[in-house]
Amino acid sequence: MSESGPGEFTTDELADFNSRLPPATHTYGGEIAAGSSDDGWLEMTFEMQPEFCHALGLQGGFVAGMLDTAMARMLIVCSGETLRPPTLELKVSYLAPGGPGHYRVRADIDKQGKSIAFTRASLFDADETLIAKATATARLIPGRAEQ
Repeated sequence: MSESGPGEFTTDELADFNSRLPPATHTYGGEIAAGSSDDGWLEMTFEMQPEFCHALGLQGGFVAGMLDTAMARMLIVCSGETLRPPTLELKVSYLAPGGPGHYRVRADIDKQGKSIAFTRASLFDADETLIAKATATARLIPGRAEQ
């Protein structure tokens, strides 16, 4: 088994999670980089292509998609993959323009009950510039998450 920090996912667990990511996440070049089910957080990385940009930079829908994907995937893996978390509400604040390249999202659970979870996420570019922040409310449906 691979080494990791206290409560953090091991390299083997991350590889297993990444082997089952849905096709839409692969479109964004997304993968889970780190996380902890004990502490309720997850980091994902993404590779944005020039095709995802318009004249002013990265299209906002892709920004929202990265944030939403990380928050949902966090709820899935932190539940031991026993929950499906459709997003009920998503609020995104766009703070700086982005372009093609490498991105990192940090997602955290703010509060989780039996049927609803409140989450937040921050999106950073390769220079660690904060590009956008989001909050979301997700419904928690028991059952294995499907790709």
